[in-house]
Amino acid sequence: MTDATQFAEIRNELEIYNLPVDEWSAALTAINGTGSYTKKDGTVLGAPFKPDDIQKFKDGSDPWGHPNTDWYKSTLKDWSLNNVIISRLMEEQKMLNIYCHWVTKIKMLITKILQPVTNSMIYVLTLTQT
Repeated sequence: MTDATQFAEIRNELEIYNLPVDEWSAALTAINGTGSYTKKDGTVLGAPFKPDDIQKFKDGSDPWGHPNTDWYKSTLKDWSLNNVIISRLMEEQKMLNIYCHWVTKIKMLITKILQPVTNSMIYVLTLTQT
């Protein structure tokens, strides 16, 4: 991720790529130095961010006009930790569901196996009582 200074520098460079290739080097030097470049045809190309703007982003001297928020630290880092925790909890839930499924299957199997025995015992008990 980029900070505000890197974004401003990249945004200025994007303006240069609209020029013919043979002007790129001179335009980059002029944009970084003065904030503007005079093309071969005499028109002036102004940078979206002047050198003093970039400096204010770097040194933090104007936090209201030129903020430099670390968005990774402010938002994404904690979210990625939460994402890992949520993934782990979902995995544990999946394992619990599998466990419950197999416990149910085993109970059904035991019931099937013991059902004839239980029925026989009831039949035997009823025969002996009369």
